[in-house]
Amino acid sequence: MVRIERFRVVGNTLLDDGMIQQLLAPYLGEAKSFTDIQRALEALEGAYRDAGYSAVSINTPEQEVSRGEITLVVSESLIGKVIINGNQHYDEDNIRNALPSLVEGTPPSAQRLSENLRLANQNPTRQTDVILAISDEEGKVDAKVNVKDESPQKFFVTFDNTGNQSTGQYRAGIGYQHNNLLNRDHAATLNYITSPDHISQVTQLSASYRLPLYSLGDSIDLIAAYSDTNAGTTSTVAGPLSFSGQGKILSARYNFYLPRKGEYSSKITAGIDYRAYLNNCTLGAFGAAGCGAAAADVTVHPVSISYDGTWTTPAYVGDYSLSLVHNIPGGAQGSSADVAAARPSPVGGAGARADYSLLRFAGNLSGALPASWQYRLAGTAQYTPSALISGESFGLAGSTAVRGFLEREFSSDKGYVLNLELYTPELAPKLNLENGSVRLLGFVDHARGWKVPLAGELPESISLGSIGLGVRWSYGNNLMLKADVAQVVDTAGTVSRGQSRGQVSAVLTW
Repeated sequence: MVRIERFRVVGNTLLDDGMIQQLLAPYLGEAKSFTDIQRALEALEGAYRDAGYSAVSINTPEQEVSRGEITLVVSESLIGKVIINGNQHYDEDNIRNALPSLVEGTPPSAQRLSENLRLANQNPTRQTDVILAISDEEGKVDAKVNVKDESPQKFFVTFDNTGNQSTGQYRAGIGYQHNNLLNRDHAATLNYITSPDHISQVTQLSASYRLPLYSLGDSIDLIAAYSDTNAGTTSTVAGPLSFSGQGKILSARYNFYLPRKGEYSSKITAGIDYRAYLNNCTLGAFGAAGCGAAAADVTVHPVSISYDGTWTTPAYVGDYSLSLVHNIPGGAQGSSADVAAARPSPVGGAGARADYSLLRFAGNLSGALPASWQYRLAGTAQYTPSALISGESFGLAGSTAVRGFLEREFSSDKGYVLNLELYTPELAPKLNLENGSVRLLGFVDHARGWKVPLAGELPESISLGSIGLGVRWSYGNNLMLKADVAQVVDTAGTVSRGQSRGQVSAVLTW
């Protein structure tokens, strides 16, 4: 047994000295053994690992322990060489910029490297992996960077049947994406969508830009969108009804990525939007007055804060998002009076509030079942105590909600949507399809929504449901096809129970 009065740690440059002495304090005192010294050494090694420094070793040199002082020698390995392999479309400068923690002559931090890789691998045309290996130089490790990449430029066309009778059932689009602008992984996407048989009536344009901030471990997303839809003119007992609408959206998001904890990763996103809903509606001799709120122009400026989490395990993958949204009234067509005019009270009371708040949730869980079957459970929800304008309402129906209905055929102020899908084993080998994937699925969709009534309105709720079958087919990374046929089992409005509807979408990329 020995008396240990203090530990002298030699060679440390990465951890705070005060923190180290506090960590080793439990191992000081009378009647200590060599087991206590070993435990102190292991505790210090654990502190380095927890701080992300795995290439650190600690030993106790030969020493006289009767003096009450124990010396621990820390060897902090440095990065020797950074070796990049496999890159064909991204140069070495680009890859090094995406991995700022890999610098020759500095100690490798597993935590910072993991954060670099999480952000770098969001580039869909370049995937990177790093392996630390013993270097030929003593006291150093080499970083071997393995890259799998493809051309950062992509063109794509899309097709689906998410339209309607007045503007055409089909939507077709073309887009362009570049994932390495300025050789700094800046990603830009441009997209144009129209109705192929009603081109003059439907125009949808969108652009997005992503800036990864590798030095901070964060990213910025910028989005702009414009839509112009002319539903044409229909005959009514009150005269011709003509309606067209425009939408303008600007969005900015700052993504703050939190430290990864094992299989769980998360981020906090702060956002601000500008959304203008511009309507042109006339009804016979009444003009715009005959359309009421449908002719009102309104603009909202919601700010949001979101928390997103993701679990990735061999058995399942899960993710969720929780967002708090609050609108800031003001500006052109964004006053309290403008918002109230877009959803007025039928008895002249207060209309929709301009300073509304929302709580939104989205989640997915997918995993493997016996015999290579798979499942997917998804849900979205929105809660608000306020009556909302139509543009901010929660969609209950459509290809991404309850299938078997038109897109946003039903919506509500608050509600939820649940989707359960069961996938067959991979069928491509049985069909002799190389470089492809084919799975059939069955699904059950359910939604429920509630209207927040204004003065003079009655409380309303709606329940929707459908069951159906579908197929998911892909060929390499170039072609993806999704087709579902749903039968309505719970409905509202003029949609009949038992009614069926097919929904198809395809994406071709090159």
